[in-house]
Amino acid sequence: MRFVAIATALVAAAASFVAVLAIRAVGTPAAHVSAHAPAHLTQPSPGKSEAPKAPTTPKAPTTPAAASRHVALGIINYNLPYFEQQTKIVPAITAKYYNWGAAFPSSEVLANHGLGVTTLIVLEPRTQNMKQLAAGAYDAYLRQWAAAERALGLPVILSIAPEANGDWYTWGKGHISPALYKKIFRHVHNALVKDGVRHVTWLWQVDRSSAFTEPLKLLWPGRAYVDVIGFDGQLRSRNATFDSVFGSTLQEVRAFTNVPVMLSEVGVQEGPLQPEKAASLFTAARKAPLSALVFFDVGVWDFDKNSATIDAIRTAAARK
Repeated sequence: MRFVAIATALVAAAASFVAVLAIRAVGTPAAHVSAHAPAHLTQPSPGKSEAPKAPTTPKAPTTPAAASRHVALGIINYNLPYFEQQTKIVPAITAKYYNWGAAFPSSEVLANHGLGVTTLIVLEPRTQNMKQLAAGAYDAYLRQWAAAERALGLPVILSIAPEANGDWYTWGKGHISPALYKKIFRHVHNALVKDGVRHVTWLWQVDRSSAFTEPLKLLWPGRAYVDVIGFDGQLRSRNATFDSVFGSTLQEVRAFTNVPVMLSEVGVQEGPLQPEKAASLFTAARKAPLSALVFFDVGVWDFDKNSATIDAIRTAAARK
């Protein structure tokens, strides 16, 4: 469904792109949210001490105090120019989903960069043999990606085989062992670095923990392979909060690493409480602290026609 929506949205995106540029030329309100995502995402979080990861991309210095106050705003919307035109919200991050075998999305990354947005690329090996992937059978594909990344020279965030703690993907719980998953993540990382990628922020993206998911420590690739950890989940009920949905996941992660955490895909249930809940996520993120909130604005999680929710997100994102 995501890919059908993308194809449809591209047609409308072309028509709205010029309008967005016009808005930029005039200037957006104070709530205009813009950030260099990698620099904001990779600041250390308090917690368990670890050996530092050798950086693969130069990062702009940010003080811990500033990092704790700022939460980068992300929006997942398949027609981002139109979203910006309608809402006057300019996110720092957006996500795109690609099946393994797709070409490196240079044009999409470039277009988003032109809007001041960093692209989170989610790479999903849906039909590949997992053991062969870990053993290097598909490295020719990774060399193509590395060459395209080097040629483009723009920052991206890369998530490989997301939500492995759940059982809904072929690389997830019950399909392969945690040891094999870690081999896959590490191999893709090492192969791309060996082939010269220079502008990648490495995201380890998991679903929120529950009684039905794999323990996250078993899947942890290690500090040498991860710049940022991403949690996916939804506030599905009237009583859902950051603590009830993500609190135990954050606690679980902080037991073995202090790597920065973001919400890499979060949906908020429609209804009269949606504005309040969306704003409350920023309060919780600053307290945690988290480096970014990436709101899912697709399908049942749409909020872009709810003016109260838009206002709440715009105001909360701008607050320091």
